[in-house]
Order: sequence, then C-alpha cells, then structure tokens
Amino acid sequence: MNRQLKWVALIVAVIIAAFFGMALSTYVAENASGGGAALFTLAMFAMVVAIFYWLLSGNKKVSMADSAATSAALTMRPAEGKAAIYLMRKGFVGMLQGFDFEIVGVASGQAKGNQFLHAEVAPGSYRILAKAKGNGGETQVTLASGEVAVLKIILEPGMLKGSIIFERITDLVSAHAELASIKMVKWS
Repeated sequence: MNRQLKWVALIVAVIIAAFFGMALSTYVAENASGGGAALFTLAMFAMVVAIFYWLLSGNKKVSMADSAATSAALTMRPAEGKAAIYLMRKGFVGMLQGFDFEIVGVASGQAKGNQFLHAEVAPGSYRILAKAKGNGGETQVTLASGEVAVLKIILEPGMLKGSIIFERITDLVSAHAELASIKMVKWS
C-alpha cells in the first residue's frame, strides 16, 4: 500500500474512531459495570499503542558511538586532506522516528531525534539523502580539504506528508554546542 494512502487511511480511521469512541463511551458509562468500563478503556489504550507502534515500526537498532569516537568527532577538525560532514537530528517533530541517511557512495545509517552522524570524506561534492516513513529529502554539499559541513535535518509537518529540510549551520561554534548536547551514532 502506498505510504501516502496509509496516512490518509490513518487519519480517516482516527476520525471514525473518535466519533465511535464518544458514542461508545457514553453508552459504556451508562450501561456497563465498573469492569466493563475498565475493559473499554483498556481496549482504547491498546489501539492508541498499536497506532504508535505502527508509526515507529521503521526504526532500526542503531549502535551508539563510543566516547573516544564522539570526542574525536566533536573536535570538528578533519584529518589532513579530508573534509567532514555532520548530519544532526535535533528538534521535537518526528523525534522518535528514525531517519535513514545516505551519503551516496560513502556511508548509510539511521538516526532518531537528538542524535548525529559524522563522516570524514575526501574533498569533493556529495549527494546526501534522507528518508522516513514516506517522507524524503536530499541535498548536495561541496567541500574543500579541511572544510566542515554541519547539516541540521528537520521534519517539517504537512497535511498528509511532511518535508525533510536540510539546514546548513555555518557558525561552527553554535554547531559544536548543538552537537555536544546530543549523542553520536555509528554508520550501519
């Protein structure tokens, strides 16, 4: 099933469930014993949990980088003759949803909210892709030797589908502060 169609189906199901929920809750409150009302509440809670599970089902288990790798990355100084790319997820929207990232031809991995990925690359141009539950985005960066690109990836909500936005942070001092406040994950 098309992912966009899944979202439409989910929204329709939530609207229908809201109407049935209101009607049934009034009926249950008037006609059920204490146990019946509790069972109804438990069933509604289970449905909400199932919906959240489905929404987050694309997340992969990621390995966190050790403290030595994180400290090395946070120096923000690439090795001689290299450049560095940081992909940072920070923000509330879509925080629990894993985004699949790929620096085409270099590395791929996944990061959730408040996590970042770091790659040292040869100078040149790189295409960077991001995907998450029917949403996608891409950008291109060109780096010289010793240059650092910090990209903050944001999920901008939409009516049926969100947009993934890449925001390049040019102030490396503020970028360092943001990166130091979140966790580094390893590439797959």
